[in-house]
Amino acid sequence: MKQRSHSRPTEKNNVTGVVTNGAWTPASSVFPQVASPKITGYTPSATESTAVTVNPGNPENNTQTITYTPNKETAIVQYYDETTGKVLSSVTLTGNYGTQSSYYPAPTLMKYIQQGYQLVSDNLPVGGIDFNYDGTTPTYKIVLKHATRTDSVSSNPDNLPTDDLQKTVSETINYVYGKDAGSLAGTKAADSVTKTVTFTRTATVDQVTHQVISYGAWTPTTGQYPAVTSPTITGYTPDQSTVAAQSNITPSSTNSTVTVTYNPNQEKFTVKFVDQTENNKV
Repeated sequence: MKQRSHSRPTEKNNVTGVVTNGAWTPASSVFPQVASPKITGYTPSATESTAVTVNPGNPENNTQTITYTPNKETAIVQYYDETTGKVLSSVTLTGNYGTQSSYYPAPTLMKYIQQGYQLVSDNLPVGGIDFNYDGTTPTYKIVLKHATRTDSVSSNPDNLPTDDLQKTVSETINYVYGKDAGSLAGTKAADSVTKTVTFTRTATVDQVTHQVISYGAWTPTTGQYPAVTSPTITGYTPDQSTVAAQSNITPSSTNSTVTVTYNPNQEKFTVKFVDQTENNKV
């Protein structure tokens, strides 16, 4: 509150008793403009008061009211994909200075989790976002990343092709009659024998893109086919009595076929001529 004082002389006639007033000093005065004080988070209706001239001949008190309104504040909530380094979405929140946002991120967060994301971190205030930054726009970040899952032959929820998780390499041994076996030449001499080595591995799958991120190592690293003894067929001899063992079989090895050929044995017989009149003398 500001005040101004004015004075004037008076003179009284002692005979008549009449009082005579002199001129006011000063004749008028001014209440100057007053800058409105700064209040954090609020804007005054006027930056300063209006100057007022006061006339002592017509004195009136002057009252001016300056109203302070809370500023409109803004905050941003950002959903950030740590895997790709990209912002998935942003929410802009507004409110009066000194109030609190009612924003609740759980529904949006649940939507992203259902899409295959998982929460890494967030810096949202536990009690909610307060609008108290007075003109600055804070950004709160909810950091997500792509969840992953490991698939195998026995558990393959992402339906990866079986060939990506399992390889089987084989050696087949066929037993056939050779060219000297007459009408049997080229036909099956015994049932075929197949030996296999099976390799398996796991795959890590991105649950957002559903793409394979990486594969594990094949197990086992290498394998081998054992030696196989050729079956015995009366009157025939195989060109391999044993098919040798094969080692260092890997998932990239190709299937192989071995043919064991049976040819008839060379038989010997003796013809004796007997003279019966000479007591069966040869």
